[in-house]
Amino acid sequence: MDNFQVYLNHMESLSHQMNDGLSFLLVLRGQVMFTTFGEASFLDSNSLAVINHRELYSVESRGQNMVLLLRVSGEYLSTRCPEILKNRYTCSSVRAQSGTESLYESLKQSVARMAFVYLKQGEEDRLLFQSELMMVLHTLLHHFISGETYEMGEVTRDGKLYPVLSYINQNYRSPITLEQLAAQAYLSVPYLSKLFRKETGVSYLEYLTNIRLKAAVHDLIYTQEPVTRIAMNSGFSGIKTFNSQFRKKYGCSPGEYRKKYALISEKERSGGNNSTVRSPESLEALVRYVSRFEPEADMGEPKRCVLNIRQAGRLQVDFPRKILDIGHILSALQSTVQMQIREAQKAIGFEYAMFDGLFFETEHVPDRELIHYFQCTEIIKNLEQMGLVPFIRVSLTQPAREEKERQQYLLRRMKRQLETVCGRFEEEYLEQWHFELCAPEKELSFVLEAASVIKQVCSKFRTGVLVGEHPYPAKKMDFVMHNQFLLLVDFLSFTSDPNQALAPAEETKYREFHRNYHHRKLEAVKAWMEETGARLPVYLTHFNTLTGKSQVEAGEFHRTALIADMVFSLAQTTAGMAFALNLSSRDNPVPALLSYPLSLFLYNNIRRPLFFTLRSLMLLKEQVLMFDSHILVTMDKKGTLAVLMYHPCYTDPFQSLDHVRGTGNIRNVDLILQNMPAGRYRIKSIRLDRDNGSLYNNWLKMNFSNPLEEDDIVEYLENFCNPSISLVEESIDGRYEIHQSLTLNAIAVFLIRREAD
Repeated sequence: MDNFQVYLNHMESLSHQMNDGLSFLLVLRGQVMFTTFGEASFLDSNSLAVINHRELYSVESRGQNMVLLLRVSGEYLSTRCPEILKNRYTCSSVRAQSGTESLYESLKQSVARMAFVYLKQGEEDRLLFQSELMMVLHTLLHHFISGETYEMGEVTRDGKLYPVLSYINQNYRSPITLEQLAAQAYLSVPYLSKLFRKETGVSYLEYLTNIRLKAAVHDLIYTQEPVTRIAMNSGFSGIKTFNSQFRKKYGCSPGEYRKKYALISEKERSGGNNSTVRSPESLEALVRYVSRFEPEADMGEPKRCVLNIRQAGRLQVDFPRKILDIGHILSALQSTVQMQIREAQKAIGFEYAMFDGLFFETEHVPDRELIHYFQCTEIIKNLEQMGLVPFIRVSLTQPAREEKERQQYLLRRMKRQLETVCGRFEEEYLEQWHFELCAPEKELSFVLEAASVIKQVCSKFRTGVLVGEHPYPAKKMDFVMHNQFLLLVDFLSFTSDPNQALAPAEETKYREFHRNYHHRKLEAVKAWMEETGARLPVYLTHFNTLTGKSQVEAGEFHRTALIADMVFSLAQTTAGMAFALNLSSRDNPVPALLSYPLSLFLYNNIRRPLFFTLRSLMLLKEQVLMFDSHILVTMDKKGTLAVLMYHPCYTDPFQSLDHVRGTGNIRNVDLILQNMPAGRYRIKSIRLDRDNGSLYNNWLKMNFSNPLEEDDIVEYLENFCNPSISLVEESIDGRYEIHQSLTLNAIAVFLIRREAD
């Protein structure tokens, strides 16, 4: 889309620019001073101004701002909608007349949406951009024409002079005489000369010269053509005449004018490309602005499900074991991390605590090593008291082949250190410990030696291998290695992050790619396991869902339903899944807030959507009555029902930015529960979506001009980033209906409990 330019950033100054085509100046935040034809006006936040064709304008900052400047070239408009360039438009929201407010709001929304579509740069978005542009042009033509055409003053189209002026505007680059014009209009020369001055206020020659000078000004600013060539291209007979007329009108020579005003070239203004987005803050400002216009979506036909409670089958809910990844073991010495572990265990209930850093790597510092293992022992004892079993990540780096003695030394040292820690625990607890061995791919022999050393400490230890993208070829295992593998390896683990892979660009294939990504990774591990002849449990020890490639995309793309969808889809095929406790950065909540990995906590007691998603899943009961179309109905032995509805959307996060609540991202569900025992019921509903429980969206609501103190940020996010919860009591006589509208990746949970008579 080379005929368009989008500037989205802070604007310091833009001096004396000659506009080519139509430009739309939309102030997203702050204030700028906009000057055209010598008239200055202040454009505040949410102000729009249309810059006309061949209009000389300037923009100057008035403090911090965020500006969207969208330009449509004159060349494009002349071929697609030539009528648009023949008029001048009075369109500035600061001078809006009464009754035009809705027109301006429509224009602002269209301009912002055009910027979104343009920035996607997809071929399929070209028509969307053009259709939006046509609506904008239609609005301008029907509501904002000033009644004046370029250089034509008050000349009307049914007047005798109109065809003459049209001819001049189209042919000013060629020699034009008054006699030639008179012949074209079938008028005498004296009459045309008199008519010209009467209608335009200037002579024919002055009018023609002004047209040529304005064309020359445009070329001086936007091209590197020599002044002589510009003079000839603009219709002047020679450089001397051009210089004289130019100095007479502008008070300086053409060269001086170029040096003074050509401060920002087309290339510089667009950053060398056709679009400029220089910081996440600029895109964030556009997202925040567009959210003002989110319309009520057309709800469409709902998904209707009917469940007969008495006749429904009874299946068992089978969740994989939950692993709480706390990072480095010594991080658990921090009071904040201890609080997070207790909170996560109380709300969700994990079986394992994963950590690394158990083995002290620094050599020849016995005092520090002793302190290290004392601390580790105390941490593991605390984990044991909370019902958590260690799942220890061991990163192995094999020495060079010629350093065999060094390799054996490291293994002996690891064994001694493990014995130091394990001597403080009962065998019954030790038998549950898991060790995930991570080593460079193809180095399976060293991994097996490490597993052997670990099992020498406790034969019931569970040792496993992290399977990478290119595991050791099973066919290359000799007899001894193969037997060692079957004897020493108790489980396999893998990681899965679809954001590290290259997805297809086509929308349908893109969604299918991300919907099945974790399955493909798991199937690859199982295929390798089958080659080895083993039948082992498989753990997913690190994962991520689809997320954005920038801070704004990741923050806006709410993904709780993707987490639920992944858990359910892998529940029957994986032995366990690991969930990160927090993010690595704990110094400042703001950078961490915009990070992309999943974790239960952000900072202090600020809980992220992953926390609420897992807690919602834990509310489900033992028996499954229905699981269809992302609707799960469960019941416990006391008859309490738990209903989960979720709406996973595997759409491109950037593509979803401008229509998060669009019709394609909303799912409506009607669930009818029949044959329920009559009585009084207490119904608790929990909703987790973009507006309820989303850290990023709540962060956007903190739209303060000056930065907040860290304590204020933490306090606000701790108290307001929670799901929506409601509690009601109703009398139910055998039938109960749930009507729910789910936005992109939203989750809704309903707990329906009968009150005692």
